[in-house]
Amino acid sequence: MTTIDEWAARWAAGQTGFHEAAPNELLLRHGAALLAAAGSIALPRRARVLVPLCGKAHDLLWLARRDVDVLGVEGVEQACRAFFEDHGATPSSTLLGAGHVFNAVGADPALAAVSLLCADFFTLGASTAIASPLAPLSARFDAAYDRAALVAIPPARREAYVDVLGALLGPGAPLLLVSFEYDQSRVDGPPWSLSANQLRQLFASSFELSHLETRAVPVRNARLATAGVSAMSESCYLLRRRGPRV
Repeated sequence: MTTIDEWAARWAAGQTGFHEAAPNELLLRHGAALLAAAGSIALPRRARVLVPLCGKAHDLLWLARRDVDVLGVEGVEQACRAFFEDHGATPSSTLLGAGHVFNAVGADPALAAVSLLCADFFTLGASTAIASPLAPLSARFDAAYDRAALVAIPPARREAYVDVLGALLGPGAPLLLVSFEYDQSRVDGPPWSLSANQLRQLFASSFELSHLETRAVPVRNARLATAGVSAMSESCYLLRRRGPRV
């Protein structure tokens, strides 16, 4: 099982091939649908978007530039600090019950709309309350975005991940999810392969799922390529938390 300490070791060693140098292309194409759905729930206030296992993704700032508040959850402190430093800001941190919340000091308005919670995502839930610029976690989020989160989690922990998402998202809240699929028989993850059928089974009890797009992508992961993985696809799904909107 990949632990936070193991991920921290990868960050310390510069083994961050999963980090993209620009916002994800599928987010660029389908992010508007996520934000429109989130806005319809959040009116008249700003929507609150949750980004689990976010690393230092450029996707965070892309979302924040579209007039939403963003909370990323990341277990590795180095990644939290690097996000703000890469955008020319000095991060400050506040120690809270669930972990440290990092924010930008003297940042532009979009960067100031991003908060990063350095904590174990699996310890969070609807009853978790932290004093954050985005309000307590117990105030459910209007939307979530997952790019390289679920695929980084060993299969045995997938159901727990969905349970936490379900607790943090309000009824009707959308989730934009990007996954990978490849010949898992050749090598174990991360990233782990996730088929459409696996996702439907995993989310069936608490989310409705719609497939948006699948595209072929190069096998950039050296470990997968060495194991003989020669083909990989990336898929994008829009899910909605079941239950009446409130």
